[in-house]
Amino acid sequence: MVTTMLLCSVLVLLAPTMLMALDSSQSSANGVPGSTSGTGNVASHFEPQVAILCDSSARGPEAYHPKYMSEQGEWASDLYSKAACFKDKMDILNYCKKVYPKRDITNIVESSHYLKIASWCRAGSSPGAQIRGKCKTARWVKPFRCLEGPFQSDALLVPENCMFDHIHNQSNCWSFSRWNSTAAVACQEKGLQLRSFAMLLPCGISLFSGVEFVCCPKHFKGDSFMKDS
Repeated sequence: MVTTMLLCSVLVLLAPTMLMALDSSQSSANGVPGSTSGTGNVASHFEPQVAILCDSSARGPEAYHPKYMSEQGEWASDLYSKAACFKDKMDILNYCKKVYPKRDITNIVESSHYLKIASWCRAGSSPGAQIRGKCKTARWVKPFRCLEGPFQSDALLVPENCMFDHIHNQSNCWSFSRWNSTAAVACQEKGLQLRSFAMLLPCGISLFSGVEFVCCPKHFKGDSFMKDS
């Protein structure tokens, strides 16, 4: 009887230690304390974006369903929205708000580069057509970034031997493409070429009152550092 009581006491004393060891082993395996996912991976950065295809053929304009970036980082066809070529910036902003209803979308800006996006679905495609491989059109397009909350300018990488600069004028409420050209000319006047740029201070829907940019020699080598605006 005494032996049994002593054994029970030892087990009670050891129980917390055994549980702590189990938790420690699980944390080490998953990479996250208390996690049961077994992955330990940190979710990749997600940015709301939409893409609109305005295409034409010998028979005239062709309508395609718009696309949006899913939280899994894949372009998804929106087969529940009307196939259309949105050109008005307000229409694109409203579409951003529609496909991301839980996010505080306040403005839009063009991407600084083209992307080749595949699996565009023509007008009349049924839900699930993309999954079944029925949408085979691929095109180079410039997506629109759906900006959330208060505006924050992008951080730019400034390689060694390059220079950072900015132009801001509240009386100039210009589009993305015009500020792109303005930055390129500013670099050329310095005998350099435009490497990257970002918009400053929105003054309307997809309109901005400034640009920040990085100018580099045609051939350069060196490390980069991040320039925060």
